Amino acid sequence: MWPWGHLAFGYLLYSLGVHASRRSPPDSTGVLALAIGTQLPDLIDKPLAWWVPILPGGRTLGHSLVFAVPLVIAVVLVARRFGSVSHVAAFAVGYASHLAGDLLYPLAVGNYWELNILLWPITPTVLYDTQPSVLWHLSTIKLTPVFVAELALGVFVVAIWVFDGMPLLRETVELFRRSNTSRK
Repeated sequence: MWPWGHLAFGYLLYSLGVHASRRSPPDSTGVLALAIGTQLPDLIDKPLAWWVPILPGGRTLGHSLVFAVPLVIAVVLVARRFGSVSHVAAFAVGYASHLAGDLLYPLAVGNYWELNILLWPITPTVLYDTQPSVLWHLSTIKLTPVFVAELALGVFVVAIWVFDGMPLLRETVELFRRSNTSRK
């Protein structure tokens, strides 16, 4: 999945969950925690595999439950220390949705061996074609049915986000307005 696909998929799951449990839209802090969670596996793996070749591939450490589970536990412990555990679930949903999103297509086409990413380094890594940079990766975009479906998911989720009151953007705009008003 592309970054916007991970964000859209994570937001869809999180928004549905929040609406079902609280009967209200997600709040800004939860959306920020979710957004970080949806991007973090790639922010860990891609640079460490493509730019500083420490990892053997772009879906290894950050995509492994061997790393993700202790990470979420550490986030819970840090959040407890600072007295705010309420948004850890948003981070965890974002992180888990990223892992699930990367496996949706491979599992749909029967590439079950790609489940190995979830237990790296215990299981062998899944090596993909060499991807030397983000720009190279972006240059390979093709309007395949899967790519178009991911774009459509993004548009659909933007509509849900607008319905939810545009959490995070609304507060950011208000913060800038207050900041500009106080300068006058």
